[in-house]
Amino acid sequence: MAPQAKLVFVADGGEHAVKVYSPTGGWIKTIGGPGTTAGRFFFPAGLAVNTRNELLVVDQGNARVQVFDFDGNFLRCFGRAGGMGTSRLLVRANGLVADTLDRVFLVDSFQDLVRVFDPAGPTLSTVGTFGEGPGQLFTPVGLALDPFNRLFVASPNTGKVEVFGLDSFQDPHVVAAQVSADPDTVPVSRRLLTVWLAITPLERDARDLDLATLRLSGTAPIVLNSKLEANAQGLWTLRVLVQFSPKPQDVVGSELRIPVSLEFRDGVPVEGTLILKQAPGGKQ
Repeated sequence: MAPQAKLVFVADGGEHAVKVYSPTGGWIKTIGGPGTTAGRFFFPAGLAVNTRNELLVVDQGNARVQVFDFDGNFLRCFGRAGGMGTSRLLVRANGLVADTLDRVFLVDSFQDLVRVFDPAGPTLSTVGTFGEGPGQLFTPVGLALDPFNRLFVASPNTGKVEVFGLDSFQDPHVVAAQVSADPDTVPVSRRLLTVWLAITPLERDARDLDLATLRLSGTAPIVLNSKLEANAQGLWTLRVLVQFSPKPQDVVGSELRIPVSLEFRDGVPVEGTLILKQAPGGKQ
């Protein structure tokens, strides 16, 4: 879809064309038709739109990607046919997607990888290799990007979706741990602190997260209480009241820098540092 233009593009492999519809399903026009010349197709497959209001079409049988404006006018194409081991080629291109920099990520199901193209067409790099292990692909077909700059690639023959971080990316399963001091915190001199840990997911509600382990300075604290609260953004925060004893190496000047690690039962780990400042009167 191209929401900015209120258009829906559909690749029709049987007719070797791209059909253009309105959001309500009304046919508007047909782009292309069977052939090998510019603007014609031999089994169009994946479609994508970029920030330049351009339509990118995987022309699988012609081993290329063709680029059109939203009116269906041909602009350019890139890619070429070739055999295994040849650089900058397309063998069995399928899905593609364009990121906010207009780089093009294109799945090649025969070569079991994702090719990354510059907006003008030259190959920048590849993502993934053949295999069944982490980060490996076996006949990948589709892919997608999310707002956290992660690339999701469907690998049907391994029964998995592989996730790759691009550039400076965020993992939304990393939970932000914020700390606030309980008003009745005991003096630091007794080496026993009572604090609320506010565990706020960046993407998922805390209600979906089952806390399995919690360690402060490498040691499991005493959990006194826990509760769920809605934050200002409408997400849920898990608040846990804990008691623990800092270690001497945690004291840095007038601060406590406490290593914290969390792990959830769905395998989501979190690591970070909690920084607490001493309050007047020797309390935290």
